[in-house]
Amino acid sequence: MKKVLIFAAVLVLLFGAFAYINHISNAKHMAKAQELFNKTDLHPLTLKQLDNPNYQNQIQPHQFEQAIADGKDMFVYFYKSDCQYCQMTATVIVPLAEELGIDLKLFNVLEFPIDWDKYNIQGVPHIAYFKDGEKDANAIEGAILEEDKKYFIDWVNHHKKQ
Repeated sequence: MKKVLIFAAVLVLLFGAFAYINHISNAKHMAKAQELFNKTDLHPLTLKQLDNPNYQNQIQPHQFEQAIADGKDMFVYFYKSDCQYCQMTATVIVPLAEELGIDLKLFNVLEFPIDWDKYNIQGVPHIAYFKDGEKDANAIEGAILEEDKKYFIDWVNHHKKQ
């Protein structure tokens, strides 16, 4: 009887420890979601990307609209968390953007639907340059893979000169 009680106590402690660790982990994830997206009810694939270094430079809709209204120059990567081509593209362009010294903002259209017609976006992945708050017509539509690095670098350098 004593062994059964000890076993039960150990089992309860283990479940309690697991629940506590799970709670702490969820709290950290929710804090990160709040920081990057200003909301916590995110798509499960977006939640998986929270700690990925390629998805840290998010721009929220109000920030995006304010930058447009202020006439800011900016590079924006429109993507969806559930788009495999977007995921492949992010692994190429985000590190390249850092190497090139550009502030590439990421706009998750899965979490924040956008008026695609207003910004002439046909699909994702979509990389655009905004000059004086206006979208340049020369955007990149479609995946950028390892073999497309030079194209992306040339595209960025062209817009940096403007």
